[in-house]
Amino acid sequence: MTIRNATPSDASSMAAISMEVWIGTYLKRGVSALFAEYALKTFTFERRAS
Repeated sequence: MTIRNATPSDASSMAAISMEVWIGTYLKRGVSALFAEYALKTFTFERRAS
């Protein structure tokens, strides 16, 4: 297996994976308004691309 540094073209895949992990971890307990707002502000394409 070869591990490489991420590139800007990886941003959308990384954002999708981070959302899936976050939702899989916290949705089981229910999503409070605080966590929902955090996820919507944090896991955006623009933030992952920077």
